[in-house]
Amino acid sequence: MSAIVLAVVSACSGIRPRPVQRLVSDDEARAALAAAMTKLGSPYKWGARGPDEFDSSGIIVWAYRQVIPELRFVGSYHRIFFDTNHANLYARNFEPLPFERLRPGDLVYLTDGSATVTHGAMFVRWVKPYEVMEFLDASTRLGQVVIQEWPVREVVRGQWLVAAGRLKVVGGAPR
Repeated sequence: MSAIVLAVVSACSGIRPRPVQRLVSDDEARAALAAAMTKLGSPYKWGARGPDEFDSSGIIVWAYRQVIPELRFVGSYHRIFFDTNHANLYARNFEPLPFERLRPGDLVYLTDGSATVTHGAMFVRWVKPYEVMEFLDASTRLGQVVIQEWPVREVVRGQWLVAAGRLKVVGGAPR
């Protein structure tokens, strides 16, 4: 009986239960990166979500949606979204990992200090293990989707690495 009362009170008060999230699998991350690689050279456009133009969160969401068509994210107040930006991806839909656990397609976050994260990308590979990586991103500076090298412990053009890790999505079994 108390569970029913709690459910009714929660429904009436507008409190949403915390959605169940899971980490994407290595295979899903790898497949999302492969999808993103097909868009190398596509133009950068702020706010663009594909399929022909992208911003940096847009290429990530688009690539993962090719692998997980029902892709959903957690937002503030446990709301569910079908699209999101880097700030929300990082804050609610991301699991930081140690460098040695990164796999192709995992996420990389940078900042210029004006916000917790100001840019995101998809990890491609280690050029020099745990020192220099390659990532795929929609670059405002270069105006297109590119692969860039990035030293993980240095400031580059006023930006530095905040974290790298795995995307978390709402529900569904890994593919």
